[in-house]
Amino acid sequence: MTVDISSLKNLGDPLVEFAEVFGIDLSEFKTCEGVEKFTFNEEKYSGSNRSQYSAQKITNVLLGLVEAYGDALSLQFIFGGVPILDVATGISIDKVEKLIQKFTQSMVRIDLVLEKHKLLASLFPPENHPHVRVKLFFFPERLKSALLMPLYELEGDNGLWHDVDDQSRLVILLPTHEINLVGSNLVILGGTELQDLEKHLELAAPLPKELPERMRQKVLAPNSPVKWGYFKIAKLTPVHLAAKGFAGANDEIAQVLYTQLVNLCILYTANRTIGPAKGSSEWQATFTEQALAIDVKWNDDQLLPGSKDESWSAPLVWYEIVCQAYRDERYTSDYLKIVQITVARRLGQIQNKNLYEELVDQTLEIEKEIDRLWKMFIEGQIKAYFGQLAEIEKAIDAFTEKAENQFDELSRSVTDNALASVGVLVGTFIAAAFRGEFNVALFWVGTTAYLLYLLFFPFWLGLKASKERFDIASNTFKQQKKIFSSRLGKSTVNEIIGKRVKNWASRYRIAYRRAKRVYLSVALVLVLMASLVTWVASSNYSNDLQQTNTPTPITQTQSPTLSTESLTPKPTIPNTQVP
Repeated sequence: MTVDISSLKNLGDPLVEFAEVFGIDLSEFKTCEGVEKFTFNEEKYSGSNRSQYSAQKITNVLLGLVEAYGDALSLQFIFGGVPILDVATGISIDKVEKLIQKFTQSMVRIDLVLEKHKLLASLFPPENHPHVRVKLFFFPERLKSALLMPLYELEGDNGLWHDVDDQSRLVILLPTHEINLVGSNLVILGGTELQDLEKHLELAAPLPKELPERMRQKVLAPNSPVKWGYFKIAKLTPVHLAAKGFAGANDEIAQVLYTQLVNLCILYTANRTIGPAKGSSEWQATFTEQALAIDVKWNDDQLLPGSKDESWSAPLVWYEIVCQAYRDERYTSDYLKIVQITVARRLGQIQNKNLYEELVDQTLEIEKEIDRLWKMFIEGQIKAYFGQLAEIEKAIDAFTEKAENQFDELSRSVTDNALASVGVLVGTFIAAAFRGEFNVALFWVGTTAYLLYLLFFPFWLGLKASKERFDIASNTFKQQKKIFSSRLGKSTVNEIIGKRVKNWASRYRIAYRRAKRVYLSVALVLVLMASLVTWVASSNYSNDLQQTNTPTPITQTQSPTLSTESLTPKPTIPNTQVP
């Protein structure tokens, strides 16, 4: 995209020529410029002095307006409620002559509306730079007025920042004023400095929004060290107004901009700030240190004195102080407390002076004291930090040691009980077969007793106790990790821990599940083996019994069976002689 810089520099000339040719007071005419529109509505009457108007000159001026502003311009001359000349329907000398005649006879209303946002959209199509909002001011004093609104009105419907979010850059063009102020979220260019416009429009990606978001969230938090009363700022932060570069030491635009920047810095650092009451424009910010409370007061239209140099360093130093306070959310409250104490001490020594101006005049001394106190605080924090690191490592070692012990205990218990199952099976078998005949009942009593022992003690009680010990160690470490994260930050703690705890926890869970499976498998195998042994032993016993009860056949070599008679003993007759 290429923009004709010379045409930008002269963009307000047709308006000035219009005011001159119709005898309109230029200072009043300039007040008609707003943020988005230039609106002039006035009745004009010149009496009989027709000579002050030139039809050709007026025609040229009107044609110049149409050429410069195109569809963004609406201009009508109305008499008796009826337009007698409307630039939208065409411009000619005849129409202008009639207009001049009406001017010399009666009142003619001039209605001029220039929609600046339409004009800028034609010059800088929004689709070409979606993250940039361009504003145009023909007259520098109107930008000054737009910047000098109360802070909460700057983001309102009629404010400069009404359509600018955290991720967009506001670019303000001042064709007739030499200025070059550049920040991440704000750019003000004017005069010959407009030659740098293109590079500020080329914003490829949205701006970071973390810092302004953090500022707002901290202020709105219930326990915030910064409190606001009787006003609300929903969007604006010092980030939106910060810009540095070239501006004269007494430049009015820089003076207003940096005044508002300092005001915002006060709002985001003071213990408490009270907005203007109804009918008042006075603000009051309080900085405290224990019993010492210092009130800094200023009005909406109060400006900082001109800078001692063109750098306007004091407001920018204050901006850096605020950024330092909110850059790391872990230390925001501590840093703000140091800022509040330092300002209270410094301004508490000053009497009979404007504390608002002194706050700016004493900026460098305040900054040095803040740096000194912060260094002392950080040195103590560093010692505490390394102490926290040591505690984290200690907690990690304690957890991994407990996890390792539980892992080893599970492995050893499973191995021992698996081997014991084999021993029980063999021992029970020997006992059952000890007296020659296999005692099935004895064998199953021994096997079942061990099976119940295995399932109740090692499997149920043992695994349950091991899991409880691991869960206690795991929960203890989680609590410690939560505490460490609140002190050092979640990302820092996660980086220190790495995968050590996760790996050991995973190893234990795998071992625990494997132990359950192994115990159940051992119990099942024990039952199957016992059944198999019983079946084999019973089969062998039945075969032996069958062989024992089978009769043996008589062969020829065997002695003949004795008869009953032969087995009956014969009576012995005594040998007696008869005389």
